[in-house]
Amino acid sequence: MKDKIISLINSIPKKENLRIVAIVGSGASVASGMKTFRGKDGLYEGKKAEDLASRRGFSQDPQLVWNWYRERISNVLSADPNPIHYAIVKLEEMGLLSVLITQNVDGLHRRAGQQKVIEIHGNILQTHCFDNCGKTGKMDTVPEIVPIKCECGSFQRPSVVWFGESLNFENLQNAEKYLKEAAMVLIIGTSGYVYPVAQFPIFAKYQGNAKLIEFNTQESMFKSVNDLFIEGPAEETFPEFVDILLETIY
Repeated sequence: MKDKIISLINSIPKKENLRIVAIVGSGASVASGMKTFRGKDGLYEGKKAEDLASRRGFSQDPQLVWNWYRERISNVLSADPNPIHYAIVKLEEMGLLSVLITQNVDGLHRRAGQQKVIEIHGNILQTHCFDNCGKTGKMDTVPEIVPIKCECGSFQRPSVVWFGESLNFENLQNAEKYLKEAAMVLIIGTSGYVYPVAQFPIFAKYQGNAKLIEFNTQESMFKSVNDLFIEGPAEETFPEFVDILLETIY
């Protein structure tokens, strides 16, 4: 595998000025102990996640939704960044990473020291007004009293993208810009089923001629477009890849 990695890197023109975009999914947080937050039969208090993570669900029962998020926030705050997070930080520190696009809302990349991050689905440790009065907040502990009241009289809600909501337009524009310029896209721990992120690697390949390298425990929807698939736990394979990349370039 090392020879294949080196060969792919050497096939990129001006590899010393390499522009890399990393696209990260939930598989990257598994090694940090992140859990799924659905109970038996995929329900929480008789509700599906799709019913809770929505404006309608929050309007109907903000207390229930916040109770669900309290469990998620507790898990996030008890987790630590893992070798994947730190390996991506290393790429940024070496000047090779243009941006990290993460589907995860746990904020672990920032806690690892990442600066160039697009949190495409938001951040669970941040809040904003449900009625969009402009008030925002941050959490570094699990909120004791929920739902959190907003100064305007409404409630604060987690700053994550809910079902039925559109992604932030500025984030999408920035992602497109970096993907067009990328010479290499690293796909880490994502299944490729969630749109529009599932289209990002394909866009980078055919709009910017980027090389696609996927790190996962099994092949995903990107199988037909990958230039290289590296199988195994990404917390092991990805840091090894970064070391080989740096050795080859420098």
